[in-house]
Order: sequence, then C-alpha cells, then structure tokens
Amino acid sequence: MEQDVNINKYVIKFFFAYALVSVAAFAILYFLDIDANSGVSVAVLIGGAMYAAGKFLEDNKRMPSKQEKSKLVWLSLFSCWGLSIDSSIIIVLAMAGFDGLLYIYAIFKSMNFLIILGLFMFVSLLYFLILSWCYGGFAKRQLKTLQKKGKV
Repeated sequence: MEQDVNINKYVIKFFFAYALVSVAAFAILYFLDIDANSGVSVAVLIGGAMYAAGKFLEDNKRMPSKQEKSKLVWLSLFSCWGLSIDSSIIIVLAMAGFDGLLYIYAIFKSMNFLIILGLFMFVSLLYFLILSWCYGGFAKRQLKTLQKKGKV
C-alpha cells in the first residue's frame, strides 16, 4: 500500500530548481551574447521537473501514483507560470520602471484577446505535456537507472 506523500515538498523543489536553472541559463546566454529562444525555456522546464522527479523517486523508492503525478504536473505548471510572470514584472520594473509596465500593458491591450488566450493555452498545453512526460515516462527510466545503481 502506498503512503500519503506531501506533494508540495516536491513542487517546492521543482520551483527552486526551475528558478535556479532559469537564472543560470539566462545569465550564461547574456554573458555569451546569445539570444534566448523557446528551446531554452523548455530545457529549463525539463531540468526542474527532472530534479523534482528524481527527488521523489529517491525519497519514496517508487513512481508517483496517478493522483500524485497529476498534482505534480498541475502544481508545477502553475508555479512555472507564476514564477515566469513575477520575474518578468520584476525585470521590467528594474530595467524600465513603472513606465515599462505601462508600455507592456499597452502592447497587450492593442492585441486581440483571443490571440493572447490562444498563445497562453498552446504554451500551457505544451508545458503540461512536457511535465507529464517528466513525471511519467521519463521518471520510469530514471527509476530503473536508480535501481541499477542501488540508490533505491
């Protein structure tokens, strides 16, 4: 029988791993004068989820149940969006002040709401599928590797 696991612990691990890898990746890109693209964001997302999944596997010596996986995926997705939005606001405020936020607001206001919603939904679906794979199929491979190494 599976024990109740505090999923929030692993979502917090995801959050901090995602934040740390984001800062590191974008700092490296900045110092190397390389433009970031969506591939970097996906790699950062996978890195955070792999770390959280690995910690879950090491601590519990099993795969997450369907309910646990669902909670991990949804809460990781929400924390990812929250961190992305918050960090964007902080960066704009730091670089351009309140006028920068007003400028971004004007850009969003001039765009079609359905286009913004469609883009948000598309990216959310993509991130959801990636997180599902990280906490599911990839975690299964990770568990087998940990078992071979005798870590679980």
